[in-house]
Amino acid sequence: MINTSNLDTIFGHNIYKFKVSNYKTLNKNLISKIYELKDSHKLGIVRSNYGGWHSDVESNKFTDISYIILEFYKKEILKKNVDVKLSSIWANVNDKGSYNNIHSHGDSHYSGVYYIKTPKNSGNLYLVNRETSFTEPFNYFKSGCADEVEYKPEEGDLYLFSGHLPHRTGVNLSDEDRISISWNITISNLKEIFKGEK
Repeated sequence: MINTSNLDTIFGHNIYKFKVSNYKTLNKNLISKIYELKDSHKLGIVRSNYGGWHSDVESNKFTDISYIILEFYKKEILKKNVDVKLSSIWANVNDKGSYNNIHSHGDSHYSGVYYIKTPKNSGNLYLVNRETSFTEPFNYFKSGCADEVEYKPEEGDLYLFSGHLPHRTGVNLSDEDRISISWNITISNLKEIFKGEK
């Protein structure tokens, strides 16, 4: 399932990125499922999204991508074959003019995003320095800010990063939807998993 992976370290946090090898087939199925959900829950919910559509938090949806996320998380981050689950997963459909405000995912060990559809000029991913993001005046739309790092996602790209790391998305300037899936991994027994290790 995993084709290539990269590791960046920014603001003291590891940022994992990899390309899912079968993403074209996977994305075709996900687009169908997401628009079906959107049609049945037209209003969605509001979290960090300004405009666009955010699905309810789904616990039993998106099983294929959930498996890929967890396998990478266990292999590359925990480096242990233990039983872990996603604590939440949801879909995002950002139409023209919509974006996600700066936010973090609180007590999650790791969070992330998988990109399903990324038209040109549909908004990039920005990871933000938590030391300044909530304490200093911050222009959310200023690109190239010293306190954030910009990633230009492509279809099939999957990012994993600490749930404590603030992040946002740029405005979708395209006439097409940007579609992604996000999630949280919250583990209550991390100390037990790594007990006895130095």
